[in-house]
Amino acid sequence: MSRSSSRALGLLSGGHRSEHDISLRSAACMRRALEASGQRVDECIIACDGSWHVLPEESARPEHVETGFAGSAWSGNAAEAMLRWQRQGVACVVLGLHGRSGEDGSMQGFLQQHGFAYTGCGVLASALAMDKILTKRILVAEGIPTPPWHVVPAGSRQTSATIERLGSVLGWPMVLKAPGLGSSVGVHIARTMAEAARALADLGSGTDVLAEGFLSGREFSVPVLGSGESCRALPTIAIIPKLADFFDLKSKYTPGGAEELCPAPVADNVQVELMRLAVLTHRAVGATGLTRTDILEAADGSLQVIELNTLPGMTEQSLAPKSARVAGIDMAALMDILVADAFRQHERRSA
Repeated sequence: MSRSSSRALGLLSGGHRSEHDISLRSAACMRRALEASGQRVDECIIACDGSWHVLPEESARPEHVETGFAGSAWSGNAAEAMLRWQRQGVACVVLGLHGRSGEDGSMQGFLQQHGFAYTGCGVLASALAMDKILTKRILVAEGIPTPPWHVVPAGSRQTSATIERLGSVLGWPMVLKAPGLGSSVGVHIARTMAEAARALADLGSGTDVLAEGFLSGREFSVPVLGSGESCRALPTIAIIPKLADFFDLKSKYTPGGAEELCPAPVADNVQVELMRLAVLTHRAVGATGLTRTDILEAADGSLQVIELNTLPGMTEQSLAPKSARVAGIDMAALMDILVADAFRQHERRSA
């Protein structure tokens, strides 16, 4: 889509409370970039209670929407919002959502059923990448290196014997993760059996838990843009967290919370391998649009893929836009690319 196009675009932000506030910040940056390109944007904020509300202008943006907000130009439910967009001639929805219900394929399927193009990955790729356990199985099946891991089944008794066996398989420390939340959400580093027990209790017994061997080496993140054989890796980012032992949400979205070096100061052969692994991971789940693959360096120097993010953060501090800028792609151009890709994928699905 060219910058001269004035086709109306929907924009979705807010959503599930786990990453609700971050989504609003991402959408603010995306909206400014789209409007700078001459696009007409109609933004719906999904409140934490699931209601939908139209933001009349970016300057009126709330920091959090629990049930609604003063100044909303329209309020209703999801089905009513779809009818409203259809009447307005919106053909494509830009996804500024993150995490559960926005990044897991459910919103993608909902938009697809209502005939909208949408940015990012399709239903299947979104669902696969959001499930960290399924992602692990795909990585193993594709021969992509990833840290050792084990599944703690839902409903299993989290006894000291269970935790001790887990430690004997993975060693200490270990990482315990909720499998269906966004990047850095529901992640615990356990150095002792007592810490592991507390982490498992916090994550709850109603869902499987992913346990992973902890790697203390350098952290990298590599955005990938496009789909299939034509996708390409953007410059690699080296991450040095300042506020935690890993790149958690606080480190990620607090100014100065981490040092982010792009392009990463690594040898050329390491740079090539990082980009190769990111492209392989992107293709393995059938991703489209813009993804970000997180990779860790093990003590032996090997590179290990952690996970794939299908709707990476798009705030001023976010990694993917920083990498794109290094590649010569400003935010407005990046949004143009993503919207154009959304229409291509929609045509392919509709064929």
